[in-house]
Amino acid sequence: MSLTIEQVLDDAKRLVDRLRDHDNAADSLIEQSTTLNKRIEAMKQYQEDVEEMNSVARHRPRSALILGIQQENRQIRELQRENRELRVALEEHQSALDLIMSSYREQVCRMLMANRFDRDCLEKHAEYRENSMASTAKIIEMAAVMKQAIELEEKSSFNIEQQLTRLQVENRGLRELLEISRAVHFPHSPSNQEEKRDKEKDPKSTIVINREGANNLSESKSPPPKKDQSTKTNSGTGSETLANDSKDVGNTKARPVELQDADEQGVFKRDTSSTGTVGGDKKGDDAAQGEGAIDLEVENVLNDFADLTASLDIDEDGEESEA
Repeated sequence: MSLTIEQVLDDAKRLVDRLRDHDNAADSLIEQSTTLNKRIEAMKQYQEDVEEMNSVARHRPRSALILGIQQENRQIRELQRENRELRVALEEHQSALDLIMSSYREQVCRMLMANRFDRDCLEKHAEYRENSMASTAKIIEMAAVMKQAIELEEKSSFNIEQQLTRLQVENRGLRELLEISRAVHFPHSPSNQEEKRDKEKDPKSTIVINREGANNLSESKSPPPKKDQSTKTNSGTGSETLANDSKDVGNTKARPVELQDADEQGVFKRDTSSTGTVGGDKKGDDAAQGEGAIDLEVENVLNDFADLTASLDIDEDGEESEA
């Protein structure tokens, strides 16, 4: 009977399976034998221990052994109770430690947040301080500029007021000189008669050239300046204008005189000849006779005015040097 290859292979597979089963069974038997050996050894050890205990306890009675075992049991129970208490205490300690650590973590977080907030506050404070210092420097600079501007404004206002007072005094002096010259040259004019009547009614309103008027009289007698130099007054030209004014007043007989009074009567013009007569009438003779006394009076006034102008020039030079 011929065998096919498939049958041979099947038989080989069966043999292999059986061998594998035999190996597994042998392994299990080996394990069982090892466990049995271990049990046997343990039983031997137990037997030896029992024999040793019996050999030790032969000289003691059984009641003593029982008492000893009971005491040992009590001690074991106490130890177990202590172990339980220690376990409970350990658990409580762990819970308390957890609470402490959680509070510690919270405090650390708060401190970190506070430090961060303080750092931010310090940075903002530094920025605010820098800004305040810059604004303070600007304010100080502006205050210095304003102070300088105020000083310049005060100086300019003082100069303007001083110039205004000088012009007012000059105007008063010019009016007084105009009235004197009108009284000399036009004694019988209607305006002079009206002034005489006013003076008779009010004797206190006499024509007096005060020291303040004399201070600026020289400036008023000076020739009218140009438009660009109308506001400038020089202390050095006071005496020169006084000399020119005295010459003009002394020579009123030899040259024509033009008087202007825009406030009262408009324009008066008078021409006098070299002999000092006015049309050869009696009014001209009276004016010629009174001119000598008036010239002396005017010269005295001009001398006083020159002295006062010199003193004012000295004061102005001192003020300019101080400024």
